[in-house]
Amino acid sequence: MKISLKHRLLFCSFLTLWVLTGLAQAARVQGLYSAEVELAANTANARSAAFSQALAEVLVKVTGQNAVVERQRELFPNASQFIQQYRNLDAGRIWVQFDERAVRKVLDTATLPVWGAERPAVVVWMVIDEGQGQRSILGTADNSIISNVGNTDAYRKILIERANARGLPIILPLLDAEDLSQVSAADIWGGFGDVTLAASKRYGADVALIGRLRKSGSEGVQVRWSLLIAESKTPEWNGSIADGPDGVADILALQ
Repeated sequence: MKISLKHRLLFCSFLTLWVLTGLAQAARVQGLYSAEVELAANTANARSAAFSQALAEVLVKVTGQNAVVERQRELFPNASQFIQQYRNLDAGRIWVQFDERAVRKVLDTATLPVWGAERPAVVVWMVIDEGQGQRSILGTADNSIISNVGNTDAYRKILIERANARGLPIILPLLDAEDLSQVSAADIWGGFGDVTLAASKRYGADVALIGRLRKSGSEGVQVRWSLLIAESKTPEWNGSIADGPDGVADILALQ
């Protein structure tokens, strides 16, 4: 998945105006400076590796950029120096909290961007087409009226985990009577942005991420993504389920 820098910068100009004119509905993201990762063994070397991995995840959330990890060794040669606290969890995992002020100081000195904790809430409307005339909308939980295809739990898990990894507040629709009276799978698949954005208003969001998922034989799952903000539409991008939250974070972090 790749969204061109030109398109991201053009959209950033619009996004800045959108934020300044007060159209944005923001959500405050918690836990930006903490991460939970695997701990291979309860040894000093294993903890050091886990601390480094946890810091990498924090840096991606805080800057909004995956590429920041490439500079981690240069800027943060010893992740343990930036830790406030940590604790071992069940199932061989560890939770690590980093010192926000210390991390910010290094990022500011390196003139790297910091994406604030107030971030636009994004409603994800993803339609799943697995062939044989079956098409459904992914929601917070399976709804027998509209979700008739398999793998929805796995799709939902990937979306949520990737959004959390990028510090992106996403909302999956309830798919109750109110939702279904306003928008259908056909509306979403057909790209009717005004209808989809109108249905997103009940969730206090002016941003909608549209996904059209197909299972494509040996290629597996393919999704065509697009982002809608106040009736303006970005270029579309193709990729995996995880590429949806990734693409949105790449765009929104530029504001």
